[in-house]
Amino acid sequence: MKRTELAYMCLKNFSLKRNNKEEQHSPTRFIPNASANSLAQGIHKPLYPVKIMKVEVLQIDWFLGKEPAEGTITVKAKDGSPISAFAYEEEFTEGEVVNVEFDSINDDLDWNTIFGENKNQEKKLVKSINDWEYEGYGQIKSIEPVVIDFGDIELETGKWTSDKKVVGEFVYWKINRLDIIKIE
Repeated sequence: MKRTELAYMCLKNFSLKRNNKEEQHSPTRFIPNASANSLAQGIHKPLYPVKIMKVEVLQIDWFLGKEPAEGTITVKAKDGSPISAFAYEEEFTEGEVVNVEFDSINDDLDWNTIFGENKNQEKKLVKSINDWEYEGYGQIKSIEPVVIDFGDIELETGKWTSDKKVVGEFVYWKINRLDIIKIE
């Protein structure tokens, strides 16, 4: 299976074998016959927005060599600022321009914090002390799953609400680890 087959959001569990390792995924974006290119050409329509971005790789910091490939990838954001994210078993080259998608491990925040800490209605990521950690200020684009526009990136944050009234609301989000996935 190729990463280009990522396109739609399905709601069932499935297994994927990558680099001879079995991975469990739920939910997944895998649908055969759909690719990033077919989405861009309008051949396939996603159920939810697919957050594929074209970025330039600025720096790669692999941990303990490159086997397995695991480390920090720094890319140029929409506004030109660097964004650092964790990569695992992905192949990147400094200077290349690639399609990527971001994923994350997030803090559990209460409703009042999520909807009360972005009073200035901003869209931005603020880097914390750790490499892949950010405070996000953004706007909800869709629900089920919730997609938040942080200005530089759009991020799917899970199914933490089904309330349609929150679409368009500005929110605060705590990202403990921002992950980067290369879409070939």
